[in-house]
Amino acid sequence: MFESNRRAIEVDQMNIKSRPIFYVILAACFHLAVGNADSSEADPLPRIVLPVYQGGYDIENSFSRLQGTKSLIYRVQTNYPAAEVVEFYDVALNGGGWKPSFEICQRHWASLDDGSIKKNPQARQLFTSWEHPQLGLQISLLLEYKPTSTKGRDEVIVQCRLQPKLDNSKHDKFMGRLKVSGQYREFNQKLNTYRDPDGELNSTRITRDIRNKTAGENLIEYMQIKDEMKQKIDDIIRRANETR
Repeated sequence: MFESNRRAIEVDQMNIKSRPIFYVILAACFHLAVGNADSSEADPLPRIVLPVYQGGYDIENSFSRLQGTKSLIYRVQTNYPAAEVVEFYDVALNGGGWKPSFEICQRHWASLDDGSIKKNPQARQLFTSWEHPQLGLQISLLLEYKPTSTKGRDEVIVQCRLQPKLDNSKHDKFMGRLKVSGQYREFNQKLNTYRDPDGELNSTRITRDIRNKTAGENLIEYMQIKDEMKQKIDDIIRRANETR
C-alpha cells in the first residue's frame, strides 16, 4: 500500500514547507511497546510497510502476532516543530484509504513536564493517527522532541505503530462493573497469578482452571471477552493480508 506512494513521497518531500500546526495531544493514551530489531515474532501484516522519513537512523522494528501489531521507532535530526515529518506521513497515507482520526488543525505539541522544569525549549510530544475504515486498521504516530545542548539541528524520536482498530466497549463495561461492585482489586490480583515472568497471561493455566470449575465467573467472562477480541484481531489481519 505504501510502496505505490514512495516515489511521490520523495518528490513531494523536497517541496514540503512548514506550516503552523495546532494539535490536541493524545500521547497520554499512546503506550508504544517497541522491541529490538531482532524480534523473533513474524510480521502479522507484511503487505503494509511503515515508511521511514528520509534521513532516519537507529531504526528498530518489532512485531506482535498476538496483538496484531507492528511497530517502528527511529530518530531524525530536524528543527522543531518537525512539521515536515508529520506531513511526510500525511503524504504517504494520502490516497491509500487512510483518513486522519481527527482534524489536522487539532494537532499540537505538548510539554512532557508540569512546568516545573525551567528550560527552553523543553522536551515535547506530538500524537496523531490515521484510520483505514475498509481494513479496520489504525496507524498511530508519536513524535518526541528532545532539544540538543549544542548548536545544530535537534533530534526527534519517531514512533509509529500499526494495529487493528477495535471496539473495547465490552471490556471497558466489564472492568467498570467490577470497580463499581468493589471486585476489581480482587479480580486483578487473581488475574496476576496467571501471568508468566514476561507479564503475559498463561491461557493454558486459565483454561485448565475453567475446565476444573475453579476459575470463577468473572475470570470466565473476562476470557470470553478476550477470546472475542482475539478473533476480531485474526479476522482483521486475514482481510488485510488478502486485500491487494
